[in-house]
Amino acid sequence: MKVMIFGVLLICVMNLDSLLFAQPDPWVSQELERVCHTLDLSEEKQGELRLILENHHREMRRIRELNQGDLRAQENANQAQREILDQQLKNILTAEQFEQYKNVIINNNFSRQTQELKRVLQLSDSQAVRVNQIMVATHQKMNALKEESSGDRHQMREGMIQLMEEHDKKIEALLSDDQKKQYQQYKKERQERMRREGPPGAKRPR
Repeated sequence: MKVMIFGVLLICVMNLDSLLFAQPDPWVSQELERVCHTLDLSEEKQGELRLILENHHREMRRIRELNQGDLRAQENANQAQREILDQQLKNILTAEQFEQYKNVIINNNFSRQTQELKRVLQLSDSQAVRVNQIMVATHQKMNALKEESSGDRHQMREGMIQLMEEHDKKIEALLSDDQKKQYQQYKKERQERMRREGPPGAKRPR
């Protein structure tokens, strides 16, 4: 059971990066426009940020291509690349701008995930709002756990499993019996699809 939950956890974490960086380069321009408007960046800073995001985008694609079929290796490489990205962003942004950037990207991504679940599970508007709140809260707890574990992968793994169990329980508490069945099927199909094809946007072997 824990192995299955950890597999779903890897998919959730990887899907965040997939949605952020598996899109073609025009997507980078769209996200850059949204972020720059919020952060009120100078043209010079905008150019630096574009270069960082485009380089990160290419590196994430390379990681997916090199590690297709190996979720653990892929997530380890993704984590290392996320840390590189964060450091590069901190080098050009103020602490306040960095937090604003993370919030813009995260909120946009969770909005997409919520809309997908709303469509698949036929959630009401109020259910969708609560699901989005749960996703954001879980993500915040994951970040806190990462800092507390100080690189201890066993501690992080056990903590992540517990967080995802709590996450699922909170979401299922909002659902009807039929929606719970659909939710379980949704997670199962997503895990199977990820094992076969890799994250969304990854190139399929020919």
